[in-house]
Amino acid sequence: RYAVVTNTVNVAMELSQQKNISVFVTGGYLRGDWFSLVGATATRAIREFYLDKVFIGANAVDPVQGPMCYNAEEAAVNRAMVNQARKRILVADHTKFSTKASHRICSLKKIDVLVTDSEATDEQIAPYLERSIKVIRA
Repeated sequence: RYAVVTNTVNVAMELSQQKNISVFVTGGYLRGDWFSLVGATATRAIREFYLDKVFIGANAVDPVQGPMCYNAEEAAVNRAMVNQARKRILVADHTKFSTKASHRICSLKKIDVLVTDSEATDEQIAPYLERSIKVIRA
């Protein structure tokens, strides 16, 4: 049996259809453009969990600054999930590399695995491999 902590409503709805998965939704304010739950309530809820794995997305991934997004509250929720997880997996397609957004999620030191698409070039993923981040092209 799996427990899933999520701050994304559409992910929670899909996972709730699985009989072998228990879904915990963090609460907080609903951002209608992304259907994510953000704010202090969501961040506090996440701090009560210790997670085996967390998957986070980002609007931008910079080889120096790490993963970033455009919303401060979303960055705070993602940061809380990263801090509570034993294994941290960043999911970003090739268009996100070497770009910047306004809010940093975490440093690259906190990322264990980077999952990207097959269009990511060797040059794009080299900085992450140099930091001993496992890179998976899917």
